[in-house]
Amino acid sequence: MGAAVVRLLRDFNLEARVQREISRAKPRAAPRHPSAGALAREHEGQPPESPRRADRDEQLLRMLRGLHVRATDGHTDTLGVTAPVAPRPPKELRPRREPGADAAAATCIPKGRISLVEALTLLDNHKRQPETWTAERIAREYQLDPRDVSALLRYFLTFEIKVFPPQDRRAVQPK
Repeated sequence: MGAAVVRLLRDFNLEARVQREISRAKPRAAPRHPSAGALAREHEGQPPESPRRADRDEQLLRMLRGLHVRATDGHTDTLGVTAPVAPRPPKELRPRREPGADAAAATCIPKGRISLVEALTLLDNHKRQPETWTAERIAREYQLDPRDVSALLRYFLTFEIKVFPPQDRRAVQPK
């Protein structure tokens, strides 16, 4: 109901308001500075000027014509020809340590990196047996930086599900 009232008020006498706005005198442009007006009248109707040949410095042009550049380093950096890119040295890779590594996934991982499954495995191993799986052993096994491993063990935790026993007998028992 409210939209209908708003629409009626908005569209009330619309044509008359539009005609009144169209017939209203348009605002004049801001006055120009007197010197700008004189320049505009002076250049009115003339095409814009292009630089003339007489304005060039003939001595500079003669020196430029005598200039020749020759490359002696053997590179040809012309259009369409690029300098050859040096090949990257191969990365040091290590085999994956995942028990069920997918054949479609990457078979080797760069040294200093681990996959998500490996990260979860080492976090779980450290959580279950912290005396056996120390930061130094994990760094040695996965070829990682010991500082990174200690930060990983300190700041990242695996998820843990806890089931709390019901407080009273009327609670629903799990099956």
